[in-house]
Amino acid sequence: MPVQSYPSRCISQAATELEKAAKAGKHILCEKPMALTEEQVREMFAAAKANGVLLEEAYAYRHAQLAQKVKEIVDSGAIGRIRYLESKHSTFDTNRSGIRYQKGNGGGAVYDVRTPALRSC
Repeated sequence: MPVQSYPSRCISQAATELEKAAKAGKHILCEKPMALTEEQVREMFAAAKANGVLLEEAYAYRHAQLAQKVKEIVDSGAIGRIRYLESKHSTFDTNRSGIRYQKGNGGGAVYDVRTPALRSC
């Protein structure tokens, strides 16, 4: 099933774009993070369900072989219970006017570049 819609990277506008796409009957792949609040995410999934379309968040690493193997090992209990996880990430994006630095529009370190680490917890 091909993806037919890809809302903009501006997270503050993603919900509006997603609703339009869902009403048009288009399946949706939404860039990370999907929204700024849990309530917004719930509304987005409700809109997709009401219009009979699929909604997925774009997290490619989740499907990577290495990530799948790590999950398999952790889930098996082979290394015991995880009690501490440390993750580091850096970016060379120096465009201070770009979306990654506009907190009000969903940018900022936690909303953008830190979401993969948070998602793995």
